[in-house]
Amino acid sequence: MELMEETMPENRRKTSRFDVSLPANLEIGECCQALTITNLSLGGAFVADADKIALGTQVTLKFEIPGRTSPISVGARVRWVADSGVGVQFDGLRAGEVWSLNQYLSTLGDAEL
Repeated sequence: MELMEETMPENRRKTSRFDVSLPANLEIGECCQALTITNLSLGGAFVADADKIALGTQVTLKFEIPGRTSPISVGARVRWVADSGVGVQFDGLRAGEVWSLNQYLSTLGDAEL
């Protein structure tokens, strides 16, 4: 009897993830959905209850974080799709947004890798 070893894909994330509950708008062209970010990092986010969106789709994610006076609006690309929502990878945050996100995330405690 041969045993098969199950292998998991390598985790390619470069930044820690944090569980959050932040209102957000996900825009695809002219279409906009009001949703909730449930997982956030400097590299991307998981947006719960988003309609099925094709992998690779370019979107804009707009959200506010405590301690920042203006909303963050960032281009992102859909990197994975689940029944519960979509995972997006940010295309690039501005320096002030990175600083604000770092400050906010540092208040959230332990992160997931």
